[in-house]
Amino acid sequence: TPTSSHDAADEFFLRETPPVIGVSPSPVRICQCYQNLYRFATLYDKQNRIPVYSVYVYNPGKATRPGKWMVEPQLINSTFQSDMETERDFLNKKGPWSSLQDSQSVMKDYKNLKDYNRGHLIPNAHQPDYSAKSSTFTLTNIVPQFIKLNGGAWKNYEQATMQQMTRGCQQTFAVQTAMLLLWILSLAASFLLPATGEVVPSFNPCKTFFLDGKPPNLKPMNPARICQLYKNKYRFATMYDRDRRIPLFSAYQYKTGRGTRSEEWMIEPQLALPGDRLRKNMELDVTSTIQRTLLKKSQAVDQDYKEGVQYDRGHLAPDSHQSDQDSKAATFTLTNIVPQFHALNNGEWRFYEEHINTAGCKQTYVIVGAVPGNAFLPGDRVNVPSHIWAAGCCVSNQNNQKKSWAVIAENKQNTVVRLTLGKLQEQLAKLYGKRNIDLFSNACNTPAGP
Repeated sequence: TPTSSHDAADEFFLRETPPVIGVSPSPVRICQCYQNLYRFATLYDKQNRIPVYSVYVYNPGKATRPGKWMVEPQLINSTFQSDMETERDFLNKKGPWSSLQDSQSVMKDYKNLKDYNRGHLIPNAHQPDYSAKSSTFTLTNIVPQFIKLNGGAWKNYEQATMQQMTRGCQQTFAVQTAMLLLWILSLAASFLLPATGEVVPSFNPCKTFFLDGKPPNLKPMNPARICQLYKNKYRFATMYDRDRRIPLFSAYQYKTGRGTRSEEWMIEPQLALPGDRLRKNMELDVTSTIQRTLLKKSQAVDQDYKEGVQYDRGHLAPDSHQSDQDSKAATFTLTNIVPQFHALNNGEWRFYEEHINTAGCKQTYVIVGAVPGNAFLPGDRVNVPSHIWAAGCCVSNQNNQKKSWAVIAENKQNTVVRLTLGKLQEQLAKLYGKRNIDLFSNACNTPAGP
């Protein structure tokens, strides 16, 4: 998917920061999408029809070598599908040939080469499964590579050298350029977020909480993605703002059920101890053995909320929208909590939470978020949001039709405004200072009442 930035695929960059490399006047940023999942990221030179660089997380796995070469439809027209596809499929459905050939390299360009092969910037051998390997066979990831280099020293680097260099590394970020320079950015586990567990580089382990597995294009300056794990099961997903110590949003599937309300508040161990891969589950704040100074530096704690007279601990993912006792208990993590105006929490917001109409919905996806404000709780550690909002998408039992609803509230009065998803996204773009906000990947735009 060509984009104005790599935000949708920033999980492939170390510290979510793309490299700075001089390019031609016509670069295109591609979040490489295959089978509705982002696989890696590419900066593509449309003028010279080669990638400037491709970036990925090194994660080799066994699978047969794919053989189908693909193209990027959205280099021709941004309204075309986001998934890469074969030339034949493109020409059968969209055409014409001239539009494809003018936008990027095609199979014909690589025919009858004597001294060069199709050289992958991201090799299929560095991907974990067949689908991920297949995604590297897009011509937007290919450069003409000297045939002896491709089958000789470079192949040796891709296989033996890379394995040796990454021993002991919990995660390896790689950038490969068309100048055949390579940066390997490898850090030991004590300096990186774990690849699996609760605090994660991407939401892939808990993507089931997002419509079509796609999180919204919304993150703070210093984010932590949390797949909220309780009793070894993912319960919902949270984008956490480390600097302000509040969640930016939590996402879940709406499933109500009976259970008692928990009064025990939990914390996220891996925010404080990113190298501890064994502490994946949330823990009780009161009994946590993590050094207190380290814990408080990494996130909000129970004590932060004891002096906020006007504010409650406001759930983004509420316990009432969970199906069983364990899932309800999981929402009582402080990484799912913001300071919420007391009258709003117990008044109109509670009414909204208790009157969501999911009749006829096979699945209901909900995202609840907070807009950071200018005030903090006493102690100046935890931000008080200026607004709290929610959006839902109902996937209907009838032909999987999708309908949406949305609400927003100023966090200083007992009023909830109901509006369309489109209007909410427009308002959030202004509040967050973004060009645009897309909560459900433009896939749930038909309004429905809550």
